[in-house]
Amino acid sequence: MLRAMGQMASQRRRGGLLGGRLLWLTPPALFLQDDLPPAPPPDTPEFRAMEKDIEDRAKAKGERQRKGETWKLKVRSACSQSVLTWPSKGNEAMQEGELVKAFKLYTKGIQEDKSSRALLTNRALCSLKLNNKKMKIEKLGEEIEVESFTQAIDDCTKVLDICEFLHDNKGPGIKQSQMKAYMRRAEAFCKTNRLQEAIQDMEKALEEIKFLSTSEKQELISLKEKYQEEMKEKERLKEMREAAGLHNNEDVDEQKEKEQEQEQE
Repeated sequence: MLRAMGQMASQRRRGGLLGGRLLWLTPPALFLQDDLPPAPPPDTPEFRAMEKDIEDRAKAKGERQRKGETWKLKVRSACSQSVLTWPSKGNEAMQEGELVKAFKLYTKGIQEDKSSRALLTNRALCSLKLNNKKMKIEKLGEEIEVESFTQAIDDCTKVLDICEFLHDNKGPGIKQSQMKAYMRRAEAFCKTNRLQEAIQDMEKALEEIKFLSTSEKQELISLKEKYQEEMKEKERLKEMREAAGLHNNEDVDEQKEKEQEQEQE
């Protein structure tokens, strides 16, 4: 009996090895065919029912995809319309002299579309008109107070970055956006007594002078000359203060008044 059991075990081992070889050599399709139920013959009720089920499933899938695309388009359209309304609302408020309201409207629009050059340049203009009033904005999830001139500089700098890094300084409206950003940042630099930077921005804006009307060209040239004169005056006062050993603005103003009186005499 023990001999018989040993022979059976030996046969199983040989069969296992043979089966293993056959298993590796057997095409996968043969195993799949064994697992799948047989297809019904054509032109039978079962075959037609199977075809209808396949068609219904394909149709339902196509309908779901169509509804999904429609929903995406509606959402994009709604967002686009919302973003487009912020500049017009902000412009209307600014024209009516409601500068704080305009600033808030532009800010809401920027929160929805952080890459909107129009909203950023408009908020920069509004910030200049606010005359360095402290405004609240959200940065990195926190509400902070900023001086409006500083905000104008930040907004214009961001516009220039968007033009360079997102659009490679090419495309419709890019040059106009850059020109506005340079002009408004130059004004903000001037108001914060950063005259050298103001002149540099004016020179960059003048590079795109072909996009300006005649009156705008003249205004830009006049502003540049004004900044240059102010720069010279600033340097003159600095030299005068150093020469006279004066250290505060009151002493400088007094010295300047004396010079003017002497010139009048």
